Amino acid sequence: MRGSDTAALTRQTVAEAVGAVFPFFGLGAEYAKRMDSLATAAVEEALRSWPHAEKLRRVSSEGPRDGSPPISLPGGGAPSGLSVFCDPLDGTLNGARGGPRCYSVLALSTQLNPLDAACADDQAVISLGSNSWDVTCAFDESTLWENLVREHLHDRCRLSATLHRRDNLALFRDLGATWVDEAAIGSKSGYQPTLLAAGILAVGDATVTLPWECDLELGRMGLTEVQIQAGLYRSWCGLLVSREKILRHPAGSIGYLRAYIQARNWGDGAAISGLFTAAEISRFTERGVALVDVVQPLAPDRFGIGRQGLVCIAALSSPSDPLVRYRPGILENPVLQGDDGFLLVDVRTRAGFIDPVNAASGDSTLPTSNARVLVRLNESGAAILPER
Repeated sequence: MRGSDTAALTRQTVAEAVGAVFPFFGLGAEYAKRMDSLATAAVEEALRSWPHAEKLRRVSSEGPRDGSPPISLPGGGAPSGLSVFCDPLDGTLNGARGGPRCYSVLALSTQLNPLDAACADDQAVISLGSNSWDVTCAFDESTLWENLVREHLHDRCRLSATLHRRDNLALFRDLGATWVDEAAIGSKSGYQPTLLAAGILAVGDATVTLPWECDLELGRMGLTEVQIQAGLYRSWCGLLVSREKILRHPAGSIGYLRAYIQARNWGDGAAISGLFTAAEISRFTERGVALVDVVQPLAPDRFGIGRQGLVCIAALSSPSDPLVRYRPGILENPVLQGDDGFLLVDVRTRAGFIDPVNAASGDSTLPTSNARVLVRLNESGAAILPER
């Protein structure tokens, strides 16, 4: 399969997912599960038509933690070939309520890492990515990441971003960004409202486009989004963490992270075990990954899609938020094509800083680009009653 063909097929796949759910856009939260199911089915149907589809292996797929099944690959996965990272519909609630930030995301990589295989869908990750600063070693010592982020936050001409979660906002406050409490409230269509303050963006859902929106991103994020974003920032590092332990830590995220880095650097096995739940430790053990390896700083060459990954993101709704006059200009809303039952979908493609998928076929590396993909609407879907 040529690299250029792979990019075209990936773009078409995510555009088909958008076409499948477009009739439900804005009909209400009760349609969210139906939209997830339709997007998943559309991605699966498209993947089954790919040449050599049996060589695709699913590494990460959104779904189980939201009560939806992960995508099922034609051959059930393969020991070699292309790794698949997919969220058939990221920001489903946003789309169901008619708000911004709803996408279909599909990423492919030749990389396969033990840590990716050891993670379940609900695994939490602290992500730190930057497009202007080198953050590669930020989590090597406790003070490194704190000083770096504090300095960045106080330069309000640079945009720092996170996912709007209580612990993420508390982390920003602990790092000195107390003005986050003065933020303007944007779209309320997600699980949390989107917030915009001087130099700070906290999105209510759907973080996968943040590498094109901000200078720096920090916070506890979902697994699949981080596995993809790890290869999109010019510099990125992360930590596998426990959501439950962070939320219960008496000193919050900043206290948890300080204890985490200290325990790892001191080689304190008991303290490291205390950073995770018994269920998480059991899962890592069952999948053959030692805790001492789990707590090492993550980097794109040992986690996620890597630098060579091919990423396609199709917009059911753009990230633009008129309530706070926020318009990053990354993806546009889809456009109906007359009365013919077709939809023109905006798809953003990034093929990596190093792209062996294309290089193997003699193609040059694809820069970040947008393309409009024409798909047929799932018109029959509009007549389906929502699940109650």
